[in-house]
Amino acid sequence: MFDHFYRFEQRFHWIEGEKDEHTGLRSRYRLNMRIPLNNSSMQDKTYYLDARGEIFLPHDDEIQELHTSRMQFGVILGYRRNVKWRYFISGYFDTGWNTLDDTRTVNRYILEFTARAMF
Repeated sequence: MFDHFYRFEQRFHWIEGEKDEHTGLRSRYRLNMRIPLNNSSMQDKTYYLDARGEIFLPHDDEIQELHTSRMQFGVILGYRRNVKWRYFISGYFDTGWNTLDDTRTVNRYILEFTARAMF
């Protein structure tokens, strides 16, 4: 199963030492692939694996931020208990560019555990 989304964002930035805030526009696009592991489809008591990639692109050259333009790749191992409850572990690799001098400056590894309930 594939899903994707596109979001157009207006972001607000407060920079230490400056009186005014900065705003900027950014697009982000994510493509996700979900693979059920122990069932043929997503249903109750299903383990699943997600592979995703997301790109963030600024529309303003004046954004004074290091992480405005970046790419993120991730893998998620999850368990759908039922319609209301999901548990998953997410691992991401995140790389970014400094928009001021157009150099790669950020590499991060992110690990998250999430319990999600929908009521």
